[in-house]
Amino acid sequence: MELIEIKERLRLGLADLAKEDYRLFHVDSNERSIAHKLAERLVPHFSPWDVDCEYNRIGKEKRHKLVHVSKKAFMHAKEKGIIPNHIIPLEELEERKDAVPIFPDIIVHRRTEIFENLLIIEIKKLSNAEVFSGWDQWKIRFFIDNLKYSAGCFIVLNTGIETQNLEELIHSQEWFSL
Repeated sequence: MELIEIKERLRLGLADLAKEDYRLFHVDSNERSIAHKLAERLVPHFSPWDVDCEYNRIGKEKRHKLVHVSKKAFMHAKEKGIIPNHIIPLEELEERKDAVPIFPDIIVHRRTEIFENLLIIEIKKLSNAEVFSGWDQWKIRFFIDNLKYSAGCFIVLNTGIETQNLEELIHSQEWFSL
């Protein structure tokens, strides 16, 4: 699927979320609640792909999604002006003692296949103090480069407002692709 089509399908899901679940934004719901509802809204737009929240498996086997840098280590390195390399072979990653599990907010993929991955989405509310830390963008890039996701989107949402207007609910979007 081409990036332009992925973007349009995500836009349609976000529009459905704004129309049907705008109260989540008004009451300043938790990011997980918003991500869950967005995942539900994406299902018809990405059929026959699987849409999951916080899914931590790779393929049919009981392999976990891992990264070799924890959020704390990432933030520490960033303070020193270093961004950890996000490319690492899966086999090497699984053998590392410092590997940590990771739970993407939303992924569009094929549950039983290792490299049939379409989209990873990370969501932050603008009110979240860590919204622009770089951690979520690093995770997206990690998934694209190591698990061959076609695209990733980092979405910053406005909350505490009463509107069904999608443009008012989305503060910003940052896209990544292969």
